[in-house]
Amino acid sequence: MNRIIIYSRLLSVFIFAVSSSVFAQTFGEAVNYPAGNGPRSVYSVDLNGDCYRDLAVANHNSDNVSIFLNNGDGTFQAAINYGAPNAPQSIFSADLDADNDSDLVTANYFDNVSVLLNNGDGTFDSAVNYNAGNAPRSVFAIDLDGDSDNDLAVANFYSDNVSILLNNGNGTFQTAVSYGAGDGPYSVYSDDLDEDTDNDLAVANAEADSVSILLNNSDGIFQLVGSYSVGDMPMSVFLIDLNGNQNSDMVLTNANSNNISVLLNNSDGTFQPAENHGTGEQPYSVFSADFNGDSLSDLAIANNISNNVSVLINLGSSEDIPTLSEWGMLIMGLLLLAAGTVAVIRRRNAISEKACG
Repeated sequence: MNRIIIYSRLLSVFIFAVSSSVFAQTFGEAVNYPAGNGPRSVYSVDLNGDCYRDLAVANHNSDNVSIFLNNGDGTFQAAINYGAPNAPQSIFSADLDADNDSDLVTANYFDNVSVLLNNGDGTFDSAVNYNAGNAPRSVFAIDLDGDSDNDLAVANFYSDNVSILLNNGNGTFQTAVSYGAGDGPYSVYSDDLDEDTDNDLAVANAEADSVSILLNNSDGIFQLVGSYSVGDMPMSVFLIDLNGNQNSDMVLTNANSNNISVLLNNSDGTFQPAENHGTGEQPYSVFSADFNGDSLSDLAIANNISNNVSVLINLGSSEDIPTLSEWGMLIMGLLLLAAGTVAVIRRRNAISEKACG
């Protein structure tokens, strides 16, 4: 009897594992909400303090930002627009004036950034503009000088640099200080890369086919310490721990080579050579989160020409992945157990029938 229970439970685990890999999450049809002209970037965060995530959209051609407040059920109110002059390319949200609500900043193609401070209810003050470099493409807000307020890092495409705007603590910003990167900076991301508790920078250089690392001196002053080759025309960079060692690794989308580059951190702000993984056609943007609940960071990539999203599930480090022969032995063992279960049940039924006869 115990053998039957054990075999049956093992077979149930096997069936559950197979069925879990076959059935995937599905989604309803897209619901579209009118925004401004030429939306280029979207950010989701609670803007009005009701604990629901709202949407902020940067509209390149109409020089404004559209705010969509969440009704609490995943539907959104009609857009309310706020001016953001000079062709906004990218939008980011963080608390910029230390009042515990989420403000907005846009990187604008014509050489500046716009800061829109939240009134606490999802309405915003008029934009205040600050000069950056030539043709800003990306902005990131985070504490860079260790004073607990959020500063700005801006990737400037034509001036081949990154502008740092330090926060005065009240949502106003100091004059930009620029640091050289590679040729054609298109995206910037900030996190602690060398385990010294301050936030460093990674910059995707679209024209140089590289990613530049700028390490923080802990006071918001940066040193360009090196660049790493990636695929053709990197458009987006994302920092996340991919191999579970508590260090931020790098992922970049390479638009012209139709792949992503993954660079693992050596735990000191230096990185291993890029490993490339195929995607759809012309990948533009990447985001990372745990999609399947296994505590590993997976990847989602937006592909501009093939009009789809590539999802790459993290399988862990190579030593954690069973080889083909190991998988074969495991499956064969489970099949033998299943066959054993059936044989035992048949034998038991035959004995029962004989006893009853």
